[in-house]
Amino acid sequence: MPEWWTYGLGDAQIYSARAYDRLVERCMREAWPAQPLTTTLGLVVLVLLWRRPRTGARALAAVAAAACVSVAAWWLPHCYAELHWAAGAIAAGFAMQALLLSAAAVWPRALAPLASPGARACALALLAYALVVLPGLSVP
Repeated sequence: MPEWWTYGLGDAQIYSARAYDRLVERCMREAWPAQPLTTTLGLVVLVLLWRRPRTGARALAAVAAAACVSVAAWWLPHCYAELHWAAGAIAAGFAMQALLLSAAAVWPRALAPLASPGARACALALLAYALVVLPGLSVP
């Protein structure tokens, strides 16, 4: 194969961006009632991060575990497996993460509060971005 240097990264692309967009649109349409619930849970997490109640870390770990379970049980095998051959292994990783987050949520003193205001501000900014900006990007 003497012309190997003529290939670029685009030649190794497994699927097009248009195919991925259609997949996401179809799967989000099938999961419709979940979007308002997920946004509500995200707002609850944002309030917990802001107010920092004593049991807030456990609640945050439980919500994150539930999100990981939903990704492992529905999104990866039902939707993403159509485009990526490793979706099953990725789902196993999400399931393991959900298990560890659940253990941290129930284990006494597993989630010690950190005194770093920078880490807290970064978490608040990223969550606000995910709840406010990212959904707006998909609106036509």
